[in-house]
Order: sequence, then C-alpha cells, then structure tokens
Amino acid sequence: MISRIPLEQPPSVRRKQTRVLETHDWLLPDYFVGNENAQLLYLFNDSQIERLMTLSPILLYGEHGTGKTALAISLAVRWSQLTGQRPLNFSTGQHFSSEYLDAIEIDDVASFHDRYRSSKLLVLDNLDVLATKPAVQKELVLTLDALKEMQSPVICSISRLPNALDGLSCALASRLSAGFSSLVKTPSVSTLREIVPALCRTIDRQLPSDLLLEHCVAAYPDGLSVPDLRTLLLIANQQLAQGGKIKLETLNQLVALHGGHEPPSLVEICRAVSKRLNIKISELRGSARNANIVRARGLAILIARQMTSSSLQQIGEYFDGRDHSTILHACRKIAKQLDSDTDLSAALRDVELELHSR
Repeated sequence: MISRIPLEQPPSVRRKQTRVLETHDWLLPDYFVGNENAQLLYLFNDSQIERLMTLSPILLYGEHGTGKTALAISLAVRWSQLTGQRPLNFSTGQHFSSEYLDAIEIDDVASFHDRYRSSKLLVLDNLDVLATKPAVQKELVLTLDALKEMQSPVICSISRLPNALDGLSCALASRLSAGFSSLVKTPSVSTLREIVPALCRTIDRQLPSDLLLEHCVAAYPDGLSVPDLRTLLLIANQQLAQGGKIKLETLNQLVALHGGHEPPSLVEICRAVSKRLNIKISELRGSARNANIVRARGLAILIARQMTSSSLQQIGEYFDGRDHSTILHACRKIAKQLDSDTDLSAALRDVELELHSR
C-alpha cells in the first residue's frame, strides 16, 4: 500500500530556490510513501504535528536525493497551518555558516542571533557541511538551546546519524539526537511502480512508462532516487525525440554522468552569468559602474556566496580585489532586488539551473 504526503512549497521557499534550497525535491506534488519509509506517516500525523515540540529536534537523515528537504519544509508548513504560529525560518547548514561568519566579519552577531533565535520554527537543511566548521557548530548548539528554551521546534536534515558523522562535535551530536530521528530511504521497487507513471506525466505523456518502469526494476533492484529517476526519464525522452527509439543499454551510464556535482567554481559562475546577461567576463570582474554591469556583477557575487564555500575575502579578490564589506553590500542589495525584479529572478534561476546541470 503506497500512501502520499502532500508537499508544501510556500512563496518564501520558492524565492530562495535554487539559491538556498534544493529544487529537485518538488518534482512531484506528493511524496510517495512505501513500506521503506512508513515511519514518516507517524511523523506527518496531525496529532503528532501539533505536539511537534515534544519531538524536537526532528532529524531526517538519509542519502542525497531522498526528499528530506521537501519533507522538512512540508512538515514545518503543516505545523504552522495547524498551530497558526509564525515566522518559520528555512535555511541550510551552508547558509547558516555563511551568515554567521559574515556577522562576525562585520561585527553584527546580534542581528544574526535575532534572525535565527526569534523563529517560531527553524528548518536547517543539509547539516553535513558543518562537520569541518567547529566554531559554527558551537554557535548552532547555542541556537538550538535558545530555541528549546523558547519552545520553538527545530527540523534538520543530514546524511547520517550525528554520532556517525566524522567532525561533528559531541555537544552538537547530542543535541541533534535528543529528539525524533527518521531514516528517509530511496524509494523501493514497489514504490517506483507508483512514481514512474506519475513522473512520466510531468515530462511527456507519450513516454512509455511501462517499458521504463520494467527497466528501472531490472536495473535498480534496490530502488532509485526520484532525481536520478527523472534524469533517466529525461534522457529517454530526448532519445525518443532524436531517434525515435529508447536505448536502454545507455541509460544507466548517462544517469551516472548526470549525477551529483561538485560546487561550481567562481570561473564557472562568472561564465554562466556573462552568457545569460550578455556581459563580458572582464566587465563582470572589473570596475565598470554601468547599471547593467553592476547588476550582473551583483548577481554573480550573490550566486558565488550561496553556491560555494568561498569567503567574502576570496570572492572579493576574484572580483578585482574588492574588500569584504563591498561584497557583502552587493549580496544584500541584489537579494533585496530579487523580490521585485522578475527579470533578475529569472536570470538567477536560469544561471543556477545551468550550474546544477553542468
């Protein structure tokens, strides 16, 4: 028996994609729950959601691509709907780290504390990146303690249980392990039988879902993540468009090639922004003050700050030796513009999708 959990994607989340949060978790409107993930139904029961603080921190752990991000945010939104409490704060380990280090660099830690510790509910996605950041881990411990005292639930995602993640402090691991933990697994074959037809319909209703389903069952007996499945279906669709025949023998190799990538480099980011906004890379990195160039440069700087682990100083050095305060100002200015500038938002989505699919 396959159940479904409706996936929520509020405007505050859509504005952040793909700058902060993964987009592939919302490939379907529902999360398909088979026996492999049956414990999620307990967590998403309304009676449990209303008493979420008693389960906090909620820890969703598992491999990349299993839908932890969408589940965490959907759980938070459902809690807000049932309790009427706001604001919700959606962030990531990388973003938490970057904002904290920025706050230290500009001597404004108080604003950082206010932003995170005033949340009625906090979602922190992908905490793995903190394993190499001991100072940020200490700050997160204090944040979790502050939110616990305020009776504000916390929902986190991570690849494995905290005690099994090298580099995570005992203090942080104990805080994260103190609540409800749920392993989120890759869909099993029986679950894929429901997902494949639904996903095919989002790509092309003419796709032979039965053929592709049987291929998935034969080639991936242990199951397949939805993002990888979508890659397989997109490749199959492309093969149909180009030659009229699906070459099943090449699909697996192509899926592997389209798999996870390292973060983009500053060079790749500038090249993508330059191409999208028709600005020379030399102008993007240089000192020109034309409005269109400043706008494009700010976009490249913001993407670099969100998609890489480069510090403000490192980004500044790449962009013609600018200092850290100039880089931070550019990030904040462009981030503010995104709420009202639809063309800029579209450019951001296009560039980041290109970088994700490179």
